[in-house]
Amino acid sequence: MRPLPYLKTGLCASALLLAPAISLANMGNTATTYGLLPTDIASAQALSMFNTQVSTAYYNPAYLAHSTKSELTAGLMHAEHNLKADSQQFGTYTVQDDPTQQVLLGLKADLSDLTELGQPMYLGVMIGSEKFGDELLAFGSRTDADGQYFNYGRQPLFLSIGVGTHVWRGLDIGIGTKVTLKSEASLVAQTNLAGDTEYEELNVSAKPVLRPIISMNFDWEETFCPDAQCWYDGLETAFAFKGYSDSSVEVNANTIIPGTIPDPGLFIDIATVDSYQPNIYTLGMQLKR
Repeated sequence: MRPLPYLKTGLCASALLLAPAISLANMGNTATTYGLLPTDIASAQALSMFNTQVSTAYYNPAYLAHSTKSELTAGLMHAEHNLKADSQQFGTYTVQDDPTQQVLLGLKADLSDLTELGQPMYLGVMIGSEKFGDELLAFGSRTDADGQYFNYGRQPLFLSIGVGTHVWRGLDIGIGTKVTLKSEASLVAQTNLAGDTEYEELNVSAKPVLRPIISMNFDWEETFCPDAQCWYDGLETAFAFKGYSDSSVEVNANTIIPGTIPDPGLFIDIATVDSYQPNIYTLGMQLKR
């Protein structure tokens, strides 16, 4: 019996903003696994519910109302990871070597003057793209003597939009959405037994899928004793709900080999789900002294 090969994983990561990175780094789980901005990363997301920066548009959009400042944020994360295997038959070879570069952009703005309601309203937008946006529709097809394998392991886009506003003394609410992509690709090709392909057609499309984010923030001091000293001065409570999300891909391929496999040809159907996250309920408390 031949012994099974064993795997060695080498990880090398460098990141602006001190963001950690492993082989699972992708735009689909960056916010929940690592964090978006330095405060989120440094506190292991413990302070993300009470972060006045634009990243709170994803974690707790109600907290956007705690700061009237507008801001524009940009960040870059680069990670180089590889997976190698040692085999008695093939020696050492690389199984995966696919670096990732993630760009994050954030915008926070005061929308209070856009309406005549006199209601304070604040907007936050977080946008992230994988490999500088080159992988939004990461599909390709080519002729290869050794064959090809389907490789799709990360969600290429992160997009979250949130709005926060004051409702009552010490009570803020926020609503938002996380946008994911549903990608579809269809491949039709006619080839011969030598592998020469002609009349090849590849169609790729993607449509957005919206998932809800609802949050509430409660400041005990401002509600119960705004003009006096109380034992719960500086105490805040926050709750957020984020609906389940995932990035899905469907590929339909049809190959025709005249004289061997005529029309309608050989069908290959592939369906994948990446970066799945269930419904997330978050409850946090903060005491500032």
